[in-house]
Amino acid sequence: MPASTTSSARTSSSSAETSASAPSSAAAVAARVPPSTRCTSSTPAPETETSAGAEQPPPHPRLDPIHLARQEASYIAASHRADRPLAARLESAAQASALHALRTGKRLFVSRVLVERRRDYPEERHDVVVRAAKVHARAVRRRRKDCARDGKQW
Repeated sequence: MPASTTSSARTSSSSAETSASAPSSAAAVAARVPPSTRCTSSTPAPETETSAGAEQPPPHPRLDPIHLARQEASYIAASHRADRPLAARLESAAQASALHALRTGKRLFVSRVLVERRRDYPEERHDVVVRAAKVHARAVRRRRKDCARDGKQW
């Protein structure tokens, strides 16, 4: 018998703690806060010792560089798995490239051949991209000029 009364006493005390810790309204919360620490619109919030010299809060977990690097590595690993279809592997490589660009400012060079052969993805080099664009533009201009000279439509 004493065991049953003890367990019922524990239950009633835990329910009292729960009701005390969970306020029923905002007025109840305001009533519990001492007047010296209450914030009103006319007075600024008091600064505590810890807030004046405290460090900045940590960045959002999804923007943490370590998290982004690990996520990038997982996308690269997913793009190298042979059991996945090629389209899904290409998509994973593109996601890894986007995360790498977010982290470093440079995208990864991803191609179908690199994904099929499960090779590493090098960073895109700006000078190579610019040079390739110039070569392509020159070829297009030549082609249009040749078509115009021969009377063919581009």
